[in-house]
Amino acid sequence: MKEEKLPYLERQRNYGTGDIRINTTIAVDEDIYSLAFITQLSDEQINPYFDVIKGELINLSDSDSEEEQK
Repeated sequence: MKEEKLPYLERQRNYGTGDIRINTTIAVDEDIYSLAFITQLSDEQINPYFDVIKGELINLSDSDSEEEQK
């Protein structure tokens, strides 16, 4: 008997597999889990949103509106 494969978003998720994060935002905080996630991002992904020299997040509403105007 061949098992039918469901699309990724429709599969039943097992305990401990985490939440589906497709088409959602990820809220980062100052905890160790957020730090671990951020360290896995590439420079191209994080640079538009984080000023490394100042150690501050860049205002997302300003950068998003600039992208829309282009």
